Amino acid sequence: MIDKFAVMMQYHNEALSIGTNTWIEQIKNAMSMPEPEEGEENTLMDYALHFLSFYWKGIMAIIPPESYCGGWGTFVVSLIFVGLQTAIVGDLAGMFGCVVGI
Repeated sequence: MIDKFAVMMQYHNEALSIGTNTWIEQIKNAMSMPEPEEGEENTLMDYALHFLSFYWKGIMAIIPPESYCGGWGTFVVSLIFVGLQTAIVGDLAGMFGCVVGI
């Protein structure tokens, strides 16, 4: 009974997962237009938002999927990216004369 329950839970966990299993799949999802809902088509706004967010989607596709290294690769690379973005924003703020820090 416990084994059947474990198999059923594993199936449901995979079905509810929002991440991808491979880098290739992750990059393809980032570079392609999102699929419209059934009976609808992509609008001009969908194309504009995809174009504006394309840079960020590409950069974030570099982060390894959560299935690699038990999620630690995702955590470490995400932490590095957050640090880099913080440094870039801090430098830009300093260039425009904003006081950074206390």
